[in-house]
Amino acid sequence: MSDPQEAPIANTAVGKVNGEEHQQETLMKLMDRQRASRAPCIRMMMDGQKCVVNGFHFSFIHLLEGKWSGQCVRLAYSGQQEEQKAASTKIQWNEEGFWSMRETTAGEDGAAYIRHYRFLPVGHGLLSVDLEDGPRDTSLTLTESAVSVGATLIGTSPKTGLLEVSELITLTSEGMLQRTSQRFNNGRFESLWVFSERRVE
Repeated sequence: MSDPQEAPIANTAVGKVNGEEHQQETLMKLMDRQRASRAPCIRMMMDGQKCVVNGFHFSFIHLLEGKWSGQCVRLAYSGQQEEQKAASTKIQWNEEGFWSMRETTAGEDGAAYIRHYRFLPVGHGLLSVDLEDGPRDTSLTLTESAVSVGATLIGTSPKTGLLEVSELITLTSEGMLQRTSQRFNNGRFESLWVFSERRVE
């Protein structure tokens, strides 16, 4: 016979999972509607520090617009030797209503790996993120910090709900773009990437 005290706990857990699934589904539907809409996007800059897009307020992401260059270092949990690569990031505003980011990394062999991201405003300081022209194998959201000094990128698996990416993005007082990205495999920590870049244009 099951312990009657376990029932409320189980119900609470189920309710939490259902709530998270509903929130994610709502975000995805909003992103699809905005992408399909042909209505012009309205963006206003306020005092050079604040940005308003279709009524949503942002205080950080627009400060990253431009091109950045530096390096990234990969530290593997498995004890593998650390890997260092050249890194380049370009972030720009698209008049269709989103920010785009091109991330390029290259090793000593000269081979370059490029990824394109799209950041779509869906709330105050909140953006839904996806790979441009790519599959949605990870649900990504970017949330600006309350004190306007950085943002957090979180990625989970739509199928399992397990964490896949957890990234902290900050802009230092020296003007450096710092990104610390934890990568996971089936919810288990796999590696840590540290990006350090300076604005070049």
